[in-house]
Amino acid sequence: MYTITIIGGGAISTGYDSPKDKNILTHIHGSSVHPDIKLDAIVEIDILQQSHIRDKWGEDFELFFNVEEALKKYKSDIVVVATPTSTHLNIIKEIYKIYEPKLILCEKPVVMTINELNELEIIQNNKSTKILTNYIRRFDPSINDMKRFIDTHIDEIHHFYGTFTKGFLHNGSHMIDLIYMLIGDITDIDVLDKKVVDGDIFGKFIIKTDSSLGVISNIDDNNLSLFEFSIYTDEAKIEIRGANQDSYICNIKKSDTFSDYYSFSEEKKLSKTLNKYGYNSLEFAIKIIDNDSLYNIVRLEQNKVNRFILDSKEELIG
Repeated sequence: MYTITIIGGGAISTGYDSPKDKNILTHIHGSSVHPDIKLDAIVEIDILQQSHIRDKWGEDFELFFNVEEALKKYKSDIVVVATPTSTHLNIIKEIYKIYEPKLILCEKPVVMTINELNELEIIQNNKSTKILTNYIRRFDPSINDMKRFIDTHIDEIHHFYGTFTKGFLHNGSHMIDLIYMLIGDITDIDVLDKKVVDGDIFGKFIIKTDSSLGVISNIDDNNLSLFEFSIYTDEAKIEIRGANQDSYICNIKKSDTFSDYYSFSEEKKLSKTLNKYGYNSLEFAIKIIDNDSLYNIVRLEQNKVNRFILDSKEELIG
C-alpha cells in the first residue's frame, strides 16, 4: 500500500469527475479506486473549494491549507503537485525541506522557465525522490500498445499531423511528449504562423524528428475540446481521433475501388483506456517507484521533452 498527498485541489485534482463516474479523470478519483493507494490528505488554500471537495468526495482524507502541516503529519510515499505552474519549483523545494518522498508526480509544464528547469535538475540529482511529469498519454495502455506496434511493425514513418486546442505550453506539451514517445527525438521546430495569447502560443509549426517531419497546429477556442494525431507509415496509418480520442491502427489493404492500388482501410480500434488517465498515471507511478531502470528511461525522455518545450517557449515568445 502506498500513501499519497495531493497539493492543489483544482480541476485536475478533484474537479473533472465525481465518485460515481465511470471515467477516472482526477487524482482524487484515481487514488480512491486504486487498490494499492491510500489518500492521506489534500492541500487547498481556498476555504470554499475545500468545502466543495469535502461535499463531493467525502471524509476519508484530511484537508489542509498548508503544505508544511500536511507533509509533516503524513510524509506520504507519493506527493502530487497540481498547483499553478509558477508555484511548482517552490513547492518541490518546500517538500524537500520536510522529507524526501518516494515519488513526486508533477503536472505539466513542470516549471516555468529553462532556468527553473536547470535548477530543478540540479536539485533532483541530489535527492532520492523520483519526479514524474504527468504527461497522461505516456502512461496510457492503448498508447503504449500503439508504440509497440510502431516499434515492431513499422520501418518508415512518412509524416505526421497533430491538431489540438489550448496553448502550446498547456496542451501542446502533451503533443510534444507524444511525438517523442511514438516517433522519436525532436531536432527542430519551424514556425509557419503564430500568435501569443495570455503568455501562451498558438499557430502552425513544422516539427522535425530524427526519422521524419510533420505539422502540428493549435486552435484558440476555449469551448472546443480537440486532440487528434495521425501518423502515416509504410504499413499503416495510426490515429488518435474524435471527441473520445479513440485510438486506431489502419492497416494497408487492397483498394475496393481501384484495383491497382492499396489504401489504409483495414481499421482496428484499440481498447479505450484514456478515460481512466487519473488511474493510469498513479499505476505507472507505483510501477517506477521500485524500478530504477524504467524510471531512468522515462526521466531521460521527460527531461528532453521538458527542455524542448521551455526552449521553444523562449524562442517563440521572444
